Amino acid sequence: MRSFSLAGMLHVWLTVNRGQSLQQFRQVWRSQKTFDATRSLSRCYTTSALSEDFFLHQVETTIQKVLSAHSQLVEKDDILKLPSHAREALGIARHLNTRLQAFRRNNDCPRCWMQRAHCICSQCPPVTSQRVPIRRIFLVMHHKEIALKVDTAKLILATFPHQCRLVIGGIGPEYQETMQEMMDAITQNPHQCLLLFPDDAAQTCRDLLDTNENDHGDHDDDHDLADSTTIHHKDSVDREWDLIVLDGTWVQARKFCQRYFPQEDGPRKVQLSDEAVQNLDSVPGEEMKSISGHQLRRHAISWRQIGTFEATRLFLKDFDTAIHHQHHGRHPHKTCDADRFWDSIQVYQDIANLAAQRELGPPRVY
Repeated sequence: MRSFSLAGMLHVWLTVNRGQSLQQFRQVWRSQKTFDATRSLSRCYTTSALSEDFFLHQVETTIQKVLSAHSQLVEKDDILKLPSHAREALGIARHLNTRLQAFRRNNDCPRCWMQRAHCICSQCPPVTSQRVPIRRIFLVMHHKEIALKVDTAKLILATFPHQCRLVIGGIGPEYQETMQEMMDAITQNPHQCLLLFPDDAAQTCRDLLDTNENDHGDHDDDHDLADSTTIHHKDSVDREWDLIVLDGTWVQARKFCQRYFPQEDGPRKVQLSDEAVQNLDSVPGEEMKSISGHQLRRHAISWRQIGTFEATRLFLKDFDTAIHHQHHGRHPHKTCDADRFWDSIQVYQDIANLAAQRELGPPRVY
């Protein structure tokens, strides 16, 4: 006979008695049953955690830099005389300052951005970089997503805190070091910098690595193969890549893409594999509302409902698998280990969505 924790049974009972649907009840129960296994597996990879308000404190520091730089501007006419980029940064800083002051007054969790009563941090621990095939993840967030309950990119920060760099879109590098770090990465080595954005120029992970192998062959006569900076070096492939992830609506992400990442000499655009996209579209109709990995906000195109966290997780899983296949062949046991790791954190977005639903109520239908 299966045994479940008293806390788990109480958690589900409280959920049902808040008037949620049977479908939501099943989601909660499924998440609760997988939680112990997820926590056990994640604990094997857990690393020393940063302070819970590490990234939010960075945002607040950036805000104060912008506000201090323009502290003498009081009149609207003075603000309008600023260059457009400075005026935009000031507007964003003021908006975020107001939002985060209210956030702090509410004493919400600065890591998962939920009310303390609905905090999910204990269920979504950070993981180490042992299986993460990326050196740095630059998360470019639209300012309206920061501290938003239903945002899923916060889970990227929470899951991969040591790889992540939070960049606020619309505020220049003179105010935030992470923006400068990202621009330096693109300028110094654009071919090792990846931009997760699906368009006609984007490649899948396998196509990307195949292209690198071909480029490597073309340059064998001109370069020393012992060069440790070469991106196709067996021992450095999984350490030298940087990944840029855009967080916002599709319109906002497209504007970020056009603004910060030039077509020529810019980062290499990448996208999910066909298999990953097909899995997202596997359940049509009304049941789409409960598909794992979809955000709570609806979109007319089903695959565009994928949350930022889930898109990043699937891409990292694709990349990890592609690198393994390139260097070790198709070894079933090791591939299974990789799948088990990446699948173990899939439940994070389900947990976050359920917490947001409990705090905010059912998703709005437009």
